[in-house]
Formats: sequence, structure tokens, C-alpha cells
Amino acid sequence: MQLSNEDLDKIQCDGFFLVSQVDLSIGSYFAKFCSLDAIFRELLGKKVFDLVGIKSAEYEYVPEKKCLISKDLNSDKKFYTPYDFYIMRATTMEQVFRGLDNLEVATKVNSKKAKLSLEIMHFIDLLFSNIDRHITNFGFYIDELGNVELVLLDNECFLKYYVEATRPMYYGDDRTDTNTFMTIPKRKEAE
Repeated sequence: MQLSNEDLDKIQCDGFFLVSQVDLSIGSYFAKFCSLDAIFRELLGKKVFDLVGIKSAEYEYVPEKKCLISKDLNSDKKFYTPYDFYIMRATTMEQVFRGLDNLEVATKVNSKKAKLSLEIMHFIDLLFSNIDRHITNFGFYIDELGNVELVLLDNECFLKYYVEATRPMYYGDDRTDTNTFMTIPKRKEAE
């Protein structure tokens, strides 16, 4: 995708939030400013989920700004967040599943594929050490036939904690790496 100079000028990081919504000439987009390894993890996560048939947001790397941009799915009338499905505002996966059940009963949509995709998503997140999956980084498309499909919005922490956990640490080091829940025991001196 080739962006105009005017669009490039609109893509700015405010210094506090690393994701910002921006209206470009081609539509509403999110710009995500992060390190190159985070960009790699985001794109790798998308590829893995694509392989198992789960949609992810479409990303485009903008080298001039060193960021990723993705279409703002919230502007699509067919896109719903988990909050839209549960009257009490879903905050847990159990509430998301219950919300999908309620939606199925109330509107006769078919959410079986979305429920299976949620379970596959959890398995892949576990397999690839993505502990950052939460209610605000996925949503659902509902097509004209009433089929509900899972769409992932954020895979930036894909492999992040695995990579941090496998960094070389010295055996005699007694530090605790809280991000990876891994403690390196201190070496016992010979008695």
C-alpha cells in the first residue's frame, strides 16, 4: 500500500499511547508504534492464525514511520466486540461464550464456528506463550446469513515471553524474571 505524504503526516505517535486511531484518505486505521521484534511477532501471529483459518486484522508496515497500520474494524457495521454480546459487559471468556449463546437464542445466528475458533485461539496462544489475549483484542464478524466469525486484533505478545524466558541467564544469578514466571535458582556452594 502506497500512502500519500498527507497520510504519512497524519500518522503520529503521541508519546504516551503506542496505538492511535488515524483517519487516512483510504479510511479509518490504527497505527501501532512498536519495536521491530514486536512487529515481527504481530505478523508471525497473523500468519499462524491464518494457517488455522482464524482471521486477524490486516497489517501493513509503514517504514517511514516505523509502525504497523491496520484497518479500524470498529468502523465496520458487521464487526462486534465481546462487549456487544453481553448485557453485563463481558469481562471473562465464560461471559463471552454465554453472550454468544444468548445471541444465538435471541437472533438465530450460528456461533458454533466462532466458539470453536475461540478454543483454537486459546490453544495457539498457550502454545506460543501469548498471555496478552483479553476481551479487547478480538471481536466477531456477523455475515448476512447470520454466521459469526472470530477476528483477532492483537498478536503482538506472540512468542514474547518465550523469547524472554529463553534468553541466556547465568546459573549463579538469583534474579526472578517476573514477566516469564521463571526463577533461576542460586548455585549452592560446595560444602
